[in-house]
Amino acid sequence: MEGKVSVDALLLDFQSLPFLDILNYYQGSPSHNRPGIPIRLEGLLDSARKLLARRQEMEPALAGLSRTYKIGSYRGPARDFLFGPSDEASPDRFQAGLSQVVSVLQNVEAEGSAEKAFFALLRVFAGDVFRLEAETSQMTKMPLQSFDQFDISLTEFDQTFADAKQFVPQWTGTLSDAQKASAAFWPNFAENGLAYNLLILEKVRAANQVRLKTLFGNAWNAEWDNLVAAGQLYAIDLSLFCRFPSTQVDGLMRFTPGTITLLRQDSVTKELTPIAVRVASFQEKKLRIFVRGQVPDDHWLYALQAAKTSVTVYGIWLGHVYHWHIVTAAALKAMLSNLGSTHPVYQILRPQSDFLMQFDEILLLIWKFLAPPTSFASKESFLQLIDAFAENRNFFDDDPQATLTRMGISKADFSVHSDWDRFPIVKTYLECFASASTYVNTVVDSFALRDADIAGDSEIQGWINETTRPHAGNLRGIGAIDTVASLKAVLTSLVYRTTMHGCSRLRKSLSPVLSFVGNYPVCLQSDSIPVQGESIELLQYLPYTGTIGLMTRFYGIFLYTEPYVPLIPKAGVSEDLYYPADPTIVRNGALIKFRQSVLALMQEIQPLRSQPHQWPRGIET
Repeated sequence: MEGKVSVDALLLDFQSLPFLDILNYYQGSPSHNRPGIPIRLEGLLDSARKLLARRQEMEPALAGLSRTYKIGSYRGPARDFLFGPSDEASPDRFQAGLSQVVSVLQNVEAEGSAEKAFFALLRVFAGDVFRLEAETSQMTKMPLQSFDQFDISLTEFDQTFADAKQFVPQWTGTLSDAQKASAAFWPNFAENGLAYNLLILEKVRAANQVRLKTLFGNAWNAEWDNLVAAGQLYAIDLSLFCRFPSTQVDGLMRFTPGTITLLRQDSVTKELTPIAVRVASFQEKKLRIFVRGQVPDDHWLYALQAAKTSVTVYGIWLGHVYHWHIVTAAALKAMLSNLGSTHPVYQILRPQSDFLMQFDEILLLIWKFLAPPTSFASKESFLQLIDAFAENRNFFDDDPQATLTRMGISKADFSVHSDWDRFPIVKTYLECFASASTYVNTVVDSFALRDADIAGDSEIQGWINETTRPHAGNLRGIGAIDTVASLKAVLTSLVYRTTMHGCSRLRKSLSPVLSFVGNYPVCLQSDSIPVQGESIELLQYLPYTGTIGLMTRFYGIFLYTEPYVPLIPKAGVSEDLYYPADPTIVRNGALIKFRQSVLALMQEIQPLRSQPHQWPRGIET
């Protein structure tokens, strides 16, 4: 804690205790799949205070939720529907939760000895010590009355609503018009899913065709086999969510359906259109297959919203948090524990390693106050989710080109007028990865390391051992790091993850498309699946007012606060350089070029609003 307690110096019976899995440590059944989650005291209190300060930074944006709405028997400003009326004196849950964390961590710090402080923190993780007894307002438990009311989440602050207003009719149309919904389904993800790492599309080939035909059963159309043969059938398989139950929070259901969406590609335009959605509940106790043209429009609209919900939940917890937070934290923690400050690897990774582990800890500590309102409403359910996702998953599987190759996604199939113009987020991922690779290659080469140096380096071998060892980092598939090339591969992957995460703080990444929650629903508020012949009201399924409010606050942490440390220093790309002992200026020169490449990437992502200092250096949130 700001240097007062050194947990890493503890000599306990457990190997690499700071990596103990929080949930399974107390249950006595160690995980075999998910990465280890570091527990660190250093910087934790400071990070909690910084997050609390961010709540105040968000206030102008929250105050801008001032437009008046009529929902049910209530009339009032958007903010009252999203968070509860201010005159009810209901505490701000986000602020109250963080305030409790600060108080508890101050008491942990006061324990004095490192061992007592560490076990005090473990007890905090194991127990439910953070309480907030205030009842939520009825105004936060209301379904919207019309689709255009989803603009309730768009603040007047900084022209956000004014800039988005022209698009609201288009987005509203995708909730009420089956043809518009089908046309917009894939572009919604391919163009706007950057912050959620939505590399989820797979070409249907012989290897997965048999499985899909089995799952779709009698609903499988013989024409779809012809599409497979022509290379024009794709799938988004998120049936993983069938393993997890829906949950109730504050009296409202949160449901993440397990979905498999089939999409047909036009051979000329390369556009993808959904043609069938398989929707299932926990353990497939409820299951229905919706085929376009064979079900009423209201049922097809439900099916597309169910698919969009599973994609959104995937994006939050697996695309974003698992890939960029969890895996990265395991490797960076092991690096900090094993490498000295002058080591080349330490010099490359250390600048981007701040804040990540502490944020992950705070997220787990006050899950119910900080986490987005998905059906994974506890840290335990989240840990179970990432354990299931990590099964048979290797470290390099997460690199973008490896993912595309595994999923059968090629540039030729998604390029018409320019490279990847039918899947634009891919181009961004690949450009960022290439920039990270160029930077790492140049810096590593500047140290004149040989393969024998890598193989014989006890610090590197200690780092990789702790990164990959069960009950420590538990990252699989890294292999031996005994050549310069193998070291570069690991470093490039980690620099890419910490860098690419920074896109999440740009305005374009989250607002207004994602923050119009009808585009990216975070849960369904009913776990019923419409049956044949049933007339449905879609708004009864889509996120209610308070659910939209929780997402609005979550997005606000990224959108309306400044990074603690920007990747691009405010004084310019040539300031705050990482490599002091760089007589040839090769390393710092590579860093400057790397920063310039990220600046160019920002311009591509967000050409109309420059935010050069909004991209953080590390993973802060």
